[in-house]
Amino acid sequence: MVFESFDHQALDTTKLFSDYLKWDKGIRGFFPSGDFKSIDSYAKCAKLYKNASQPERDSVANALRIFNQRFHPTNETLENIEKLRDSETFTVTTGQQTVLFGGPLYTFFKAVSVIHLSRVLSQKLSKTVIPVFWMADEDHDYEEISETFIPSQADLTKIKLHNHQSGANAAGKIALPDEIQKLHELLGSVLQDTEFKAEVLKVLSDFWSPGKNWVDAFGCQLMHYFGKYGLVLAGSVDHEIKKLVSPVIKKAVKHADELEHSLKIVSEEMASTYHKQATWQGTTLFYHHPEKGRLKISRENGQWVTESEKWTTDELLSLVDEKPEIFSPNVFLRPVFQQHLLPNIAYIGGPSEVAYHAQMKTFFFETGVFSPIIVPRFSACFVEPAIARIYSEISFEYPDYKQRIEDLHKKYVKLQDDENSAAFFKSWRQEFLDLTKHKKNFLAEKDASLKGAVQSFEARTIKEIDKLEQKLTRALKQKEQVQLKRINRISEAFFPDSKPQERKINALYFMGKYGLSFFDDILNQLFNELDFSTKHQLIFIQ
Repeated sequence: MVFESFDHQALDTTKLFSDYLKWDKGIRGFFPSGDFKSIDSYAKCAKLYKNASQPERDSVANALRIFNQRFHPTNETLENIEKLRDSETFTVTTGQQTVLFGGPLYTFFKAVSVIHLSRVLSQKLSKTVIPVFWMADEDHDYEEISETFIPSQADLTKIKLHNHQSGANAAGKIALPDEIQKLHELLGSVLQDTEFKAEVLKVLSDFWSPGKNWVDAFGCQLMHYFGKYGLVLAGSVDHEIKKLVSPVIKKAVKHADELEHSLKIVSEEMASTYHKQATWQGTTLFYHHPEKGRLKISRENGQWVTESEKWTTDELLSLVDEKPEIFSPNVFLRPVFQQHLLPNIAYIGGPSEVAYHAQMKTFFFETGVFSPIIVPRFSACFVEPAIARIYSEISFEYPDYKQRIEDLHKKYVKLQDDENSAAFFKSWRQEFLDLTKHKKNFLAEKDASLKGAVQSFEARTIKEIDKLEQKLTRALKQKEQVQLKRINRISEAFFPDSKPQERKINALYFMGKYGLSFFDDILNQLFNELDFSTKHQLIFIQ
């Protein structure tokens, strides 16, 4: 693999994310834990965590050990969980929705990022730092998690689990239906026939099978590929883990006014320079109704209400003590769950997650935990050999292909509008006419009857030059059409369906085509530095 780096700014990222990567003075106030590129920031967070009030280490390790048993953990993963009992052990966490068949490339990029950063920090801090992947097992967006995409020879193939009555259940409560078998068959028909295809399909059939829990399937897939690096899986739908984070739920109830005020103040502060990623919805909690699924809890007239329940504050707190598992966090509270449970000194996320954390700069403090260092995830686009060959022949760079295909075509045609060719033929005609003018006069003086013959010769010759110009024009247009088709291919490879490749294409496409160690190779090539994610990488597969 060959890496070529591009600034995120060239890919039209947000001003907030761009400023964060540069650690601009204007952004620093929204990230109190410091610059993710400075090892001193991590050392400071490690000290802060040791002085923080968190769940007892043995309880956390016991809960995570039980939780990970569902995913056929490796010895390396179990050993890392045991290391959490030591107060000198810390974690780096990332997270993602449990998308069908592992989802788009950036799911695996997050796993690569958290493994890589934990290695770097272990070395630079001389402490044990382990990687954790937090699965969004309480997510309810079935439409979003139920589809994935694989490139095929003809088009981009959508693989979607249709007609499944998930109701409003959390992902961690969904059982895979019999229809999942049809998706295995579809995937098998789309993936190219290689020596790696059978193994990729076998892994999926082992884990994504009828009757299996959706999150278990996702977790087993992650563990299969990354467990050898000691990756620990976590989630909050689990009863024991929810008990450990129940103090956060109670704080969200007791200090609801302060939390709302905190978010509003910071959101207004951000609005003067940056965008706010999310809007306050009046609560940070959801309630799991046994029949209606997840319901938002709102506050009305001093009480806590859903569409079917109503509690006083004391009643709600008692219910949290009794059944913490029936409550789940919103996008703002989930990071606090993670930070409360884990000895976390860093969180790895994409641009949107960086923006969420900027908005939460005082939210962590209000809930009694400190903010981790926010680290951008590894970001990349793969260039297959066939695409690399035609990419090198066209004078566009990778960021150009984010434009609309119609605009790219116009830009290319304009670049190819060869005025030199027209000038060449114009000059040729004039030179010929200038040359024959003297000859024509000489012959006319000798024999006036030859003047017409010479004029006829001039006309025929000019016509032949015109024909040559037309032939060249047709050849250039034909070549132009070939190149326009190539531009289409490159654009679809880099930005399929007008989305960045990493946000659209399932990772299994590349593993099935180029080998099961595909992401291991990337890990081995990452630089042993903290700024591994400050650039977007164009990776040429060889």
